[in-house]
Amino acid sequence: MFIPCKSCGQQLYIPDDVKELTVCCPACQKEFVYSAESMANENVKLTANSTDPVLEQTPQEEPLPEYATRESYHQPRILKLQPFSSMDALISVFRIVSQHFGAMILMFLVLALSNSVNFIAESVLVPNSGDLMNNFLEYKSIDDFSNQFWKIYNNTETYSSKSDLLLGISFLQFVVNAFLIIGCIRLFNAYGRNQNASLGLIFSGFDSPLRILIALFQLSFLIVLFLLLAFILLFMKASIIAIIFCIVFSIFFMVFLFFLFPLIADTNLSATKSFQLSCFIARRNILTLIGVLFLSLFIMSLIGYALLALLGSFIPLSYVSLICAPITELFFIGLTSVSYLKATGQVREL
Repeated sequence: MFIPCKSCGQQLYIPDDVKELTVCCPACQKEFVYSAESMANENVKLTANSTDPVLEQTPQEEPLPEYATRESYHQPRILKLQPFSSMDALISVFRIVSQHFGAMILMFLVLALSNSVNFIAESVLVPNSGDLMNNFLEYKSIDDFSNQFWKIYNNTETYSSKSDLLLGISFLQFVVNAFLIIGCIRLFNAYGRNQNASLGLIFSGFDSPLRILIALFQLSFLIVLFLLLAFILLFMKASIIAIIFCIVFSIFFMVFLFFLFPLIADTNLSATKSFQLSCFIARRNILTLIGVLFLSLFIMSLIGYALLALLGSFIPLSYVSLICAPITELFFIGLTSVSYLKATGQVREL
C-alpha cells in the first residue's frame, strides 16, 4: 500500500504485511515511524490546494456549527479515518430517516419529480414505451423482451425523428439528478452530525456545477471504458471471462468510488482529488464497503418486491417503477452519506 510522508506528503510504498517500520522519505529525507495501528486513527486534512491527502500527526478538533449552511460545505475539513460496520451504518440510516421523516418525504418528492421528467418525455415521444415495463412479467424469455424493445424503438417514426430530443432530455435529467443527489447528501450529513439545516439544502448542489460535471464526465468515461472491454470479451466469445470481469470490475468500481459524491458534497476538493481520496478512504474499509454494497442491494431488492406486491395489482408496472426508483435512490444516498460520516469519524446522532 501507499502512505503519505508526514512531512511533505510524498506517497511512499509500504508492504501490506508490515506492522511497524522506520521510514526515510526520499523526497525530504525526513524519518518517521510507521505503525499500522496508529495510522488507522490519524487524520486526513482536506484542502483544495493540496496535491495528495495529508495525514495530520497531531489531530485538531474542528468546531462544528449548530446550523449547516451551503457555505459550510466549501470549507477545508479535518477527517479522522476510522473503521465501521455495515450494520451500524444501516441502523444509523433508519434512525435518521425516522427522526426526520418529513424531510425524507420532501427528498422523495424532489427525486420523483426529477425522474418523472424523463418518464413523461419518453411516454410522449414513444407512446408504446410503457408497454415494455407493463408487460415485463409476461415475457417468456430475454429474446422476447429484446424483440419487443427493438420493435418499438426501431420502427417508431416519431421516435426516429425525435430521438435526439429524447437523448438531450435524458442527459439533462441525469445532470439535474446529480445536483439533487449532492443536496440530499448534504442534508443527510447535517442530520448525521446532529446539526439543524434548512430543507433548501436539497437544492444546494446547483452551487458547484463544474465540479459535479467533471466528476460525471470522469465516471462516464470509466463506465464506457468498462463496457467497451466487456463487449470486446463477448465478441471474442469469452463469455465466462466477460461475466467474471464485469462482476469484479463492478465491485471494484463501486467500492473505491463509494465516497466520491459525499466528498464532492462535503469538501472543497476538486473532482479529481475527490476520486483519489475516495480510493484512499475505501482502502481502509474495503471489506466493510463490500458488505455495505451487498446489504444495500438486498434491501433495495426487498423494497422493489414489496412495492410490486402492494401496488402491482392496482397500477401499471411502469408507475410502480417510477415510485420505486426515488425510494431506493434515497436509501442508497442515506447509506452512502452515513458510511462516509462513520468512515471519517463524523457521526454524532447517537
